Amino acid sequence: MGFSPADAMTVYRQNVNETYLSGVGVEMERFANPYLQWQNTYQHNVGFDMGFFSNRIAFQFNYYNKLTDNAVQDIFLPISHGFENFKGNIGKIRNEGYEFNVTLYPIRNTVKNINWSITGRFNRQVNTIVQLSEGFKEKVKYSSKTMSGASEYYRYIEGHSMDAIYGLRSVGVDPSTGYRMFLDKNNNITFRQSSEDLVWLGDRQPKLNGNISTSFSYKGLSLNVGFGVKWGGYQVNFTELTKGENLSLLYNVDKRALSQGWEKPGDVSRYKLYQVTSDASRQYTYPNSMFVHKDNVFSCTNINVSYLIPRKWCQKLGMESLSVSAYLSDIFYLSTIKRERGTDYPFSINPNFSISCSF
Repeated sequence: MGFSPADAMTVYRQNVNETYLSGVGVEMERFANPYLQWQNTYQHNVGFDMGFFSNRIAFQFNYYNKLTDNAVQDIFLPISHGFENFKGNIGKIRNEGYEFNVTLYPIRNTVKNINWSITGRFNRQVNTIVQLSEGFKEKVKYSSKTMSGASEYYRYIEGHSMDAIYGLRSVGVDPSTGYRMFLDKNNNITFRQSSEDLVWLGDRQPKLNGNISTSFSYKGLSLNVGFGVKWGGYQVNFTELTKGENLSLLYNVDKRALSQGWEKPGDVSRYKLYQVTSDASRQYTYPNSMFVHKDNVFSCTNINVSYLIPRKWCQKLGMESLSVSAYLSDIFYLSTIKRERGTDYPFSINPNFSISCSF
């Protein structure tokens, strides 16, 4: 559906906190959109499962194509309107992608109770804007006329991905002045930042996203290791953009700004001149090609080791069963983007040990 029936109606509520001539008044709580239509989704998918060598190698593949018509989204209104937003139909959106799983058993010996398996699960998804409503196109057009309105690095354009990154093209920092230089739509060098010069810089959706896990067991001993893989996508490096290029000495600063920032004429630098000035248009740099990087990631997410004590040993201890296990998370993280991570929830290698028994 995408919304509640009340979103298409003007809703009032009684204001019991204020009265007039002993009467209770009402106030508008929700702004109506009488033209709001139901969100409909049409989905097609096809897949297959295959196994070889007594399922020692197994494949699973699934392709899906989902078209959402009359997609519903919050549409923001001018402040003078009195309401921040209302529900509206923005157009048609297509979600297309595939999922691919493969499982391999290098060792599978049920007699000796030895098993080793490797599993890979991968997916790829593309979100494309097929069609935009005329009203939403007008909203997008007016909100993107200035750099402040177009400062968001994503935009809604028919025929393009919803996860596309748009920004300016930078040619570096002027060695003589310390100001950042850009290319305009006519490929001329300029210091001016204009929304008319925004171009496609990449897509946030990776070409391949998934995880690889391996499991080994021998009698009562078991080992599980998990890895994360992401390849082919792009991201804005906001660490560099906000703490290197647009740094503020009132907050944390990226240490690269100390060695790669412009200081004097002739410097070849990555970051522009830092200056305290009221000219905000020169001081603030919007997302551009210098800070949009490939987001390839390979990480070790977890390691889990456990051992089930043989039952005959447990019986000597007066127990029915006894097992011990150890778990580690976030072992390592390798990325093509050097950015700050874990500011809200710090990343750390957390060891956990547990003992489980039953009588």
